[in-house]
Formats: sequence, C-alpha cells, structure tokens
Amino acid sequence: MAEWLSQHPEVIVSTIISATVSFVVVMLSHWATSKRERIEHLITKLEELYLLLNKGRELNSEKYNIIIKGKANPKLLLTKLQSLDDIYCYKLFRHMIMYVRLYFPRLELTQQHLYDNQKHLNDLISSFIDSGVLSIDEITQASFSIGEFLKKMEVEIIDNHAVLVGKKSFLKLYKRAHDAPLKKTHYL
Repeated sequence: MAEWLSQHPEVIVSTIISATVSFVVVMLSHWATSKRERIEHLITKLEELYLLLNKGRELNSEKYNIIIKGKANPKLLLTKLQSLDDIYCYKLFRHMIMYVRLYFPRLELTQQHLYDNQKHLNDLISSFIDSGVLSIDEITQASFSIGEFLKKMEVEIIDNHAVLVGKKSFLKLYKRAHDAPLKKTHYL
C-alpha cells in the first residue's frame, strides 16, 4: 500500500485538498448558522427592550396624570401614588438595565441618562410622600425629561437596529440619540 501511494502522490494531494475543502465548508456553514441564530436571538431581545420602553412611557404618563389630577387633594394623591404597583419603576428599570448590559451595551449612555432622570422623579415623589410638599413644576419637568429620553432611546434603537443585532457592524456608524441638543436642567 505504501509503495502504491508513493507511486501515485496525486491521490494523497487530492485527498488532502478534498478534506481541507470539506473542513472549510463545514466551518463556514457552522459560522453562518451561529451568526443567523445570534441575530434572531438579539432581534427578540431588542423587541423585548422596545416593549419595556413602551411600558415605561405608559407608567410615566400614568404617574404624571395621577399627580396632575390629584394635586388639589394631596391626601388622595398620596393614596393613589402608593397604590401603584411599581411607583418608582424599579422592576422596569432592572429589566431595561439587564437588556442593555447583557445584549446592547452601546445603549448604556442613553439608558443612564434615562435612569438619572427617573431617579430625580423618584426623589421628588419620595419627598412628597415624606413631607406632603408637592412641586408640580419640578415633577412636570422631570416627567417630560423622562419621556424625552424614552423617545431618544427608541430613536437610537430604530436608527441602529442593524448594528445592535449584528447584521451590519462593518462600516456602519452608530448614531447616538443622546448627542442631540437637550434642554438644560439642574439634574442632567
């Protein structure tokens, strides 16, 4: 057998070439399948994050409406605020932070601005609960600022969808929504 192989080296060369080509095809197929599965997984996670943004918008609006409608009767307002399931939106923000840190770290700066504004609103609500003093102007400003950052995060997700899920990352610039001019506030 060894003698036959030494007389026919083209068989060894063609076997090595076909084995190498087969290995490369299998590896490329595995890479393409893995990439497609990762993109599908990230699309699902991005959709879930988007739904959380919508939920945040609803909660922010609900809290603001409760406060505006109840400002004439602070005791009733206090009762209504305390009856909210997640008055400070802790569950919502924990989920948002998880999605951003685990899957979409490029959104972290915008999410941090959003979180800082939510914390300011939470401080205002907490101060009202503790002291009974309500600053409608500050709560309005904080609520609108949260709404603005929810919108900026939504725009950032939409503008960068392909980059965030890994469809296009080569030569595709990432557009940050928070770079747009913002109204200056004392807590930004």
